[in-house]
Amino acid sequence: MATNIEIIEGPSKYGLTDSLVEGDSSHRQELSFTILVKLKDDLSDDGSKVVQHTIKGFINELCREDGSSNNWRVKMLVTEAPDYVAKKNEIISFFYESHRRKGCFQL
Repeated sequence: MATNIEIIEGPSKYGLTDSLVEGDSSHRQELSFTILVKLKDDLSDDGSKVVQHTIKGFINELCREDGSSNNWRVKMLVTEAPDYVAKKNEIISFFYESHRRKGCFQL
């Protein structure tokens, strides 16, 4: 079963584009996203607990989701994340709304 991960805070649209186009392979802008992960927990009433983490990485691809300038399909090279979310140097894909600075992805 897939685990849904909610992005609750992240960069602006300009932060996304800067990470994508500015710098070279050794000088890129690293971005941070705050995520909420629902984990199994046998001690809680509903069998789960929600944990907050930060993931960091470099934007490798940015695609308009619906033709607007606010909804994006993002591919990011992970530089830092909990192991159960992503490994270092793994590329993850996710949906992101830059005007609300929120998004989601699945494991």
